[in-house]
Amino acid sequence: MIGVPACVRALALAWAALLCPLASALPDDAAVGGLLAERIAQRRAVGLAAVLFDARGVRIVTSGATREGGPPVGADTEFEIGSLTKTFTALLLAEEALRGAVGLDDPVAKYLPGKAPGLTRDGKAVTLIQLASHTSGLARIAVRVDDAIAENIAGRYELGPRSVIAVRRDGDRVFARVSAQGEAEVFAESDYEYFSRVIDAQISFLRDGDGRVSGLVLHLGGRNLTARRID
Repeated sequence: MIGVPACVRALALAWAALLCPLASALPDDAAVGGLLAERIAQRRAVGLAAVLFDARGVRIVTSGATREGGPPVGADTEFEIGSLTKTFTALLLAEEALRGAVGLDDPVAKYLPGKAPGLTRDGKAVTLIQLASHTSGLARIAVRVDDAIAENIAGRYELGPRSVIAVRRDGDRVFARVSAQGEAEVFAESDYEYFSRVIDAQISFLRDGDGRVSGLVLHLGGRNLTARRID
């Protein structure tokens, strides 16, 4: 069994307690492997791994490869977690708060070097709990990414049999279009995380073991839609 941090084990145990009556309903490895293979056959991914927690402990089921023509996905394969980073960051913050190392109502600026004049809203300091719960009200700030990175994300990504996201670069700007819908500019929050100012949507670009962008996740309407790069 792979090593699991204490905070993640605590979260898993909490979920296990809540879902205990359903523990016996978890499918076996063969059934899970079949579901993963089916999704790969639908061209939604090239490789997948599923982690299951039940009375027998932790089970890891894998299918597919790390990239087209690459080695198979295994229990120790590393995946980019994209926007799930926020979940783990909030979990670590909760652990630190339980230890008494930080206060959830502490200003964020308290833990930053130097002054942080931008971390205020309506004259009040933004707190750790506001950042963790996305209630700070801070405006999203776009950053400029390296030209090579911007070029790396340009391409076509298949959401489904009849749905493709086209991403193109125009100088310092990046635009995205879903199938026949209108094109809209998207803005970088970091090298591989982009957001729209037209609708409430975000794009997380995924990379393979060689650092090449191999797909993306479209976060829209509470759903996380995975698209595989097809060019």
